[in-house]
Amino acid sequence: MAGGFGKFVGAAQQGKFAVDTGSAREMIMSIGEIRTQLNKQLLRIDLLKTKAKLGDLPEAQRIAELDAEVAAGDQQSLAHVLMRFAEALDEAHQALEIGMRNYEQIEAQTEQGFGGMGHQ
Repeated sequence: MAGGFGKFVGAAQQGKFAVDTGSAREMIMSIGEIRTQLNKQLLRIDLLKTKAKLGDLPEAQRIAELDAEVAAGDQQSLAHVLMRFAEALDEAHQALEIGMRNYEQIEAQTEQGFGGMGHQ
């Protein structure tokens, strides 16, 4: 788990993180919407990775090379940054799913602890 949410996933897996079902579902829906838009941007970046045909001048060739390099180049490239963001979103989603299950288990244990008094 490379992103910052990996700690939340680990905490959730250890039962240290819980979130109520309604809130978790809303956040998961929001993450899904963000992920959809992010996927569209990643597809656009794939187009930028191909060297644009800007002409035969050396300056135009260099600009085309730089555009492709910025899109696909190194760890500071747009593609890399957006992929890391996608990983963080996936980890947040995973943490929320686990946290929601944790919350449901806590609720069930609490209800059992009270002898099911809440369902009379």
